[in-house]
Amino acid sequence: MRFKKWIEERTMHNHDNDIKDAGKKLIWSVVLNLSVTAIQLAGGFLSGSLSIITDALHNFTDTVSLIISLVAFNLEKEGRSDKRTFGHKRAGVMAAFLNSILLMIVSLFLIKEAVFRLLHPVAIKSVFVVVIALIGMMVNFLCAFWLRGHSHNDMNIRSAFLHLFADALVSVSVFIGGISMYFFHTFWVDAVLAIIIGGYIIKLAVSVFLDALDVLMLYSPKGVSLEAVRRDIQQIPGVKDVHHIHMWSLTPKDIHFEAHINLDEDLKVSQTKETKEALDRLLKGKYGINHSTFQFEYEGCG
Repeated sequence: MRFKKWIEERTMHNHDNDIKDAGKKLIWSVVLNLSVTAIQLAGGFLSGSLSIITDALHNFTDTVSLIISLVAFNLEKEGRSDKRTFGHKRAGVMAAFLNSILLMIVSLFLIKEAVFRLLHPVAIKSVFVVVIALIGMMVNFLCAFWLRGHSHNDMNIRSAFLHLFADALVSVSVFIGGISMYFFHTFWVDAVLAIIIGGYIIKLAVSVFLDALDVLMLYSPKGVSLEAVRRDIQQIPGVKDVHHIHMWSLTPKDIHFEAHINLDEDLKVSQTKETKEALDRLLKGKYGINHSTFQFEYEGCG
């Protein structure tokens, strides 16, 4: 028992440390991105580069998104209240949803600007483009690397990670375009790369958008078949049938389930304990459902 308690305490301690670490990295990502945005704006105006100015606007938009993610991250840690019985657990999901929409809008704007630049190439001071793109690329890859480890289990952090990774890819395209313009005067390369990367960014954003939408719309979690859950529940001794089933994700890691359980016999409440424990073991062990609510009945519903 002591060993089990020690393991639980260590797991909780490590989880708390991961949360604090992710929060600090989000803060540093905001600070660094604001700095890069200021540098890009200055360099864009000095060089006359529309791609650098556009990338600066893109970075600024993503900085705002990171701030939204940071606010949501802190809200999620607040406890429940009489008014907010679930706390702010969905703040991160909402942030991911808004971020994905913002990212798609900005990417479409970048593609539009790239098409215009492709049709009307303009000579710019490519040395500025190369240096500033290199700075943006290093900072964004660094911030994305910081958040990568936390992005697998948190939709909000994943959204922020995708923003930073997308920014880094945009900086790569601008950097390559700057090199090409400097040596070969092929000003169209920057526009072509921006269109390709913009499409890739939209693909990533759509994935986050759909995942967040599933949670917000209370859809059944992906990978969990409601019909399979129904069949397994009806195999438990004492259960006649199950109906009025609802299954949803409060967050990507927090799956809720509720149902009416029609029993074979008219039992006292105390006698349903064994059936309830069997149901909990089934749902948590096989389907990862960590919060279940049952209404036991005997010929209760038609």
